Amino acid sequence: MVSEVRTELEGNTQKWAEIMRVNMRAYETQARNQALTFIDTSGFPKDDDTEMGGA
Repeated sequence: MVSEVRTELEGNTQKWAEIMRVNMRAYETQARNQALTFIDTSGFPKDDDTEMGGA
C-alpha cells in the first residue's frame, strides 16, 4: 500500500499531497513497530469494492 500511495503522490506539490506523505511516514513507523493501525474508510465513496471499506 505504501508504494502505491508514493507512486500516486510522486511529483505532486499540493498541500493535501504533503499531508498524505506525513501520514504515510507515520503509518510506516507504526507498521515497523508492529502497531495496529486503524484506517478510517467512512469517507470513501460507496462502490462494489470492499477491499478498502467501500460498500
